[in-house]
Amino acid sequence: MTTVFVATCDLAGLTNPRLALGVLIRAGLAGLTSGYDEPEDAAEADLAGVPALPDSLESALKALESDGVVRSWFDPSLLATQLSVKRTELAHLDGLDDAERTRRIADVY
Repeated sequence: MTTVFVATCDLAGLTNPRLALGVLIRAGLAGLTSGYDEPEDAAEADLAGVPALPDSLESALKALESDGVVRSWFDPSLLATQLSVKRTELAHLDGLDDAERTRRIADVY
């Protein structure tokens, strides 16, 4: 038996952990079944063309919407609901300083 631990400290309170784990598993399966060559060790210079991860929730939502492969992993109504909920959260937190934003998120979750 293999045990897998997924550290979700950056996700805590920000997303449904089951959705996050499901996406990680689905992405891993896609990598295993897509016939990609096994990656070699890469130097920092080799990674220069690799796009950075989104730097905000809004840019992450836009990246999700523009990625047809990842969108196909979700039922359309679930995806629409998740996008709507996250955009509503952003609207409620807009203009707050970090301390107040953190307090409100902690109060909800």
